[in-house]
Amino acid sequence: MHIPISFMYIIEAMNRIYIRRTREISPSPLSLRSGEEEYHLSVIHTGITEHSFDNSRAPERAHSHRVYHLLLFLSGNNSFLLDSALLRSERGRLILCSPGEPHSFLPRERGRHGYVEISFEYRNGEGALPLPFRELLRRLSGKEASFAGTTTLLTEAEIQAFLECYQRFFRTLKDERSGRFEEHLDLAGLFRLLIRQREGRDVRLPERIKERILSSIPGDLNLEILSDELGCSPSYMIREFRREFGITPMAYFRQQRLVMAADLLISTDRSMEEIADLFGFCDVFHFMKAFKTETGLPPGKYRKQKR
Repeated sequence: MHIPISFMYIIEAMNRIYIRRTREISPSPLSLRSGEEEYHLSVIHTGITEHSFDNSRAPERAHSHRVYHLLLFLSGNNSFLLDSALLRSERGRLILCSPGEPHSFLPRERGRHGYVEISFEYRNGEGALPLPFRELLRRLSGKEASFAGTTTLLTEAEIQAFLECYQRFFRTLKDERSGRFEEHLDLAGLFRLLIRQREGRDVRLPERIKERILSSIPGDLNLEILSDELGCSPSYMIREFRREFGITPMAYFRQQRLVMAADLLISTDRSMEEIADLFGFCDVFHFMKAFKTETGLPPGKYRKQKR
């Protein structure tokens, strides 16, 4: 795992101790009011872990719960699931996973990847706070967190800054003399860093690209024409979209095309040939192959299971 030497003791410690906290509900510097209710943050667990693909069984299905996950991938080049999308787990990929958002962070391909993870929740006596992560940061800071989606790619300098904040947070958690006040202040520092790193970035372009891609389906996508319409070069368009969403525009187009095809399989009685032709596949065999690669099931079996 490619991490500065000064952080190696963290990994060694985490190999021995997986920090898991009891779910205490009490006021802290990060407590938040929503409507008439006040919610309090509770750190569930944190760690630096590395996982390898297990080819002896099927990949883990996406799951969801009422917990926030903050992840930063540090090593490997694999893939994972977030909100039903297959994304690359390259170094510097930051994930803001909100409560209720389907995910599976285990590798989907042969190989390994490693990441820092902080999992926490906001609760009161009645239940959990369901705010999206981006809205949570906005309410805590009073600033608009410039995240177009739930993932972005950090520069190497931003990775190092993140790890420095995480080091302070981890040390506080390990220190038995520290309390919730200190650990939540360190976590607030990490949130503040994320917001500051995003200040000044134009996230409108990735969102505009996404809107154009979705509106082009079931037609074709021409990156040269799209970049010209948006007033930028194809390489810049691809880089900014990938930085924000962890996937190239063309891969996102192919993925969403299959998502829409899946909806038609469930909601209509159209034949495989009709659906393949509608979404621009050269023939039904290419459609079936692409569909199985994306979903793990042939179209016919998918239709039977989901109806």
